[in-house]
Amino acid sequence: MNTSDDTDPSRLLDEAARWIGRRNLHTPSPADEREFAEWLSLDGRHEIAYEEARRVWQELTQLRQREESAALVGESTFRELVVIAIRRAVLAVGGILRTPASAVAFAGSLILLVAVILLVYGGFSFPFSEFHQTKIAEVHETRLSDGSTVTIGANTKIRVQFTDSERRVALLEGQAFFSVTKDLLRPFVVQAFDTIVRVHGTKFDVHTGSQEVRVSVLEGVVEVAHARDFQPSTDMEQPVVPRILTAGQQVLCLRHAQIEEVEPIKTGKAGEWRTGRLAYADAPLREVISDANRYYPGHIRIESPELEVLRITTSFGVGQIDQMLDTLAIALPLKVVRSSNGNIVLRPN
Repeated sequence: MNTSDDTDPSRLLDEAARWIGRRNLHTPSPADEREFAEWLSLDGRHEIAYEEARRVWQELTQLRQREESAALVGESTFRELVVIAIRRAVLAVGGILRTPASAVAFAGSLILLVAVILLVYGGFSFPFSEFHQTKIAEVHETRLSDGSTVTIGANTKIRVQFTDSERRVALLEGQAFFSVTKDLLRPFVVQAFDTIVRVHGTKFDVHTGSQEVRVSVLEGVVEVAHARDFQPSTDMEQPVVPRILTAGQQVLCLRHAQIEEVEPIKTGKAGEWRTGRLAYADAPLREVISDANRYYPGHIRIESPELEVLRITTSFGVGQIDQMLDTLAIALPLKVVRSSNGNIVLRPN
């Protein structure tokens, strides 16, 4: 551990917190103890900061051992613990922190210290949450805090929430490809509408349509089920076995209905859309147009329900949507009506 005689009060709690973890979560070596003694001797305020951190640690240890401590996990109780700890710390070092700015910095560091102690030792769970959204025709790859990566398709929204027991992503709209870092103790869960995808470390794609969710796997093993199937079953219910997918397989999950049988991927590989090309094999027209709308600057609308269910096999680049529509007008009984504002309507021919 690096030692420092930095006079910044916010550094005092940071260093004290690191020493608390180093000396209480592991058995310190003689070298550790010598380094700790040297750190204390550098500045008298180091000892004050360490003693305050140690008192917070001890109180939280005692709290965890009480039977009634489960009632203290609530949000308001956590705030109360932080306020009490800050008040005690500021009083303890009041003669050292002579300016309001230094007192605020010290209090901020103490909040971090208490949060870390509660998370690591006290059994409290603080979810890490973030939100990502792409625009029309925008594809973005983002790296998550666990080392996993997500390629977010065009016009897509996801919400990420990590805790110490689970990694969860909500696919709110669009399509995303996941490359998940293996963690056997923290499953990686993706929820799209009422479909749950659960893995521990693999590469797979999740695509949402207007009426279905399609999951396809590039590497590893993936579990797929409805959200209700992951809930504990009663004695009268038979547990539902999730669909198991391996590399090269896909499954279609109809919204509020059954999950179809696992089948081989019909076109290319999972996540091939990341190269900028969309491919379909015997897909309903509504799926093709729904995807095209995520890349097209105008809006494409299918006027007739009869056209939505027409099946088509096609492949096109995301920059060739106009050409794809002209081809549809030849292959299917429809006509393409373009308006001056850039919108397009597909009507029966």
